[in-house]
Amino acid sequence: MGSRRVARELALQYLFGYEFQSKFTPSEWLKQYSEDFQVDSEVAQFSQSLCEGVLKHKAEIDPVIQSHSAHWKISRMSLVDINILRVAVFEMHFSPNPIATKIIINEAIDIAKLYGSIDSGSFVNGIIDQIAKSLGAVHP
Repeated sequence: MGSRRVARELALQYLFGYEFQSKFTPSEWLKQYSEDFQVDSEVAQFSQSLCEGVLKHKAEIDPVIQSHSAHWKISRMSLVDINILRVAVFEMHFSPNPIATKIIINEAIDIAKLYGSIDSGSFVNGIIDQIAKSLGAVHP
């Protein structure tokens, strides 16, 4: 498993917990987590940038997700799925260091299968693929 995958998983864990208690900033949480679990500094930095980016752009990200999920309101989506989608949309649309859309989509689907429900992989795939197309993101 690559270091970016670990960073995305950490971002998901932080954002999920943030929904319940926003007591710690991403840097505070990751500093403690890194000390407790010996996380590589590069992984922690990338995860922190994802967390901070999602929080900074959440008001812009959520409407993008909502507009591509015709049958589901964000408030009804699982917190795991919505936060996976938020990270992916941030990476595709707002990240200062964009990577290939295909990688972002594959990572989001794999993480959804690992952490979400039995249907999360296909749910995330359906929405994130539509978003990528609407943002003009190509699948290199």
